[in-house]
Amino acid sequence: MERKLRVKLWALFTALFILFTVVLSASFRKFAVREAKNKALDISELVRDTLTSYMVMGVRVLIV
Repeated sequence: MERKLRVKLWALFTALFILFTVVLSASFRKFAVREAKNKALDISELVRDTLTSYMVMGVRVLIV
């Protein structure tokens, strides 16, 4: 009887660990994608503002 209970508890803890790992991995991936998009948006806004200010000042920029 004690052995069956031990096996059931081991199976339960293993299932909980796997579930926790899957949820944690999914949330970390979502966070990483969101942060990458935010960083790309920040960089694009910086480039846009820089080029706009160069056009207003009349500076010629050589893009290679």
